[in-house]
Amino acid sequence: MKGIDTNVLVRMIMRDDAEQTAIADSFMASLSASKPGYVPLVAAVELWWVLSSSYRRTHDQLCALFEELIDSDDLVFESADDLRAGLVIARSGAGLADALIAVSSQASGCTSVVTFDKAAVKKAGMTHLTSAVARS
Repeated sequence: MKGIDTNVLVRMIMRDDAEQTAIADSFMASLSASKPGYVPLVAAVELWWVLSSSYRRTHDQLCALFEELIDSDDLVFESADDLRAGLVIARSGAGLADALIAVSSQASGCTSVVTFDKAAVKKAGMTHLTSAVARS
């Protein structure tokens, strides 16, 4: 199994550099269910960030794309179950990183996740860290 960096996935998806796209396509064509490529969780989070910020993909587009990628027999994602759970949260508008922070914390037995990020409170179910919460 070979690990796949974010930029290879970006070329395959966005097709914005002809030479690198051709190389990425050739590599991806070499993958199979018996010889899949491995996508580290960090690469998945980075892919989300790159596609949302640099390529202006919407949450719905990203969720659909990630669900398709995760379902591929040719790819193995690190923490695929957590990633799927994170996508459920991301469907509400949360960023994938915030969603995974919430999922990972819950899976580790945390009762809440504190943050100063108001969007993460609203969209990922985190708790706003106020001076009252910090003292308790």
